Amino acid sequence: MPPASAAWCARRTSIASAASTSEILAELALYDAADARAVVDRIRQTASSDALHESLLAIYEAVIEEGASSDWLVESRAAAAFLHDLAIRDRHRGDRLWKFAKASQLVLQLPVVGRVAARVVDWLARR
Repeated sequence: MPPASAAWCARRTSIASAASTSEILAELALYDAADARAVVDRIRQTASSDALHESLLAIYEAVIEEGASSDWLVESRAAAAFLHDLAIRDRHRGDRLWKFAKASQLVLQLPVVGRVAARVVDWLARR
């Protein structure tokens, strides 16, 4: 049986409707520490991370065994190539972001367009 507070939450139909003081006090009177303890114990039993960690470790070990190469040099070169490509993509992304920021600043400094663009940006930020 779910705790009384769960039933109260189910009865609430809208966040916009405020609960009265008497409703809150009535629900507090229904609070049962034993129910709360039962919920906590149930969550701890079903949400244990030990089984998850064991299954993930087994998957990792299987993947490592499956893809293990006896040629360390080939593995090292593949890892280096991947990291090199990753660094290049990150550098280009940073360059594009910097160029976009500079262009945005230039547009905002234009006499007419800049004022309108600044108001639009302010309006969008408030939404």
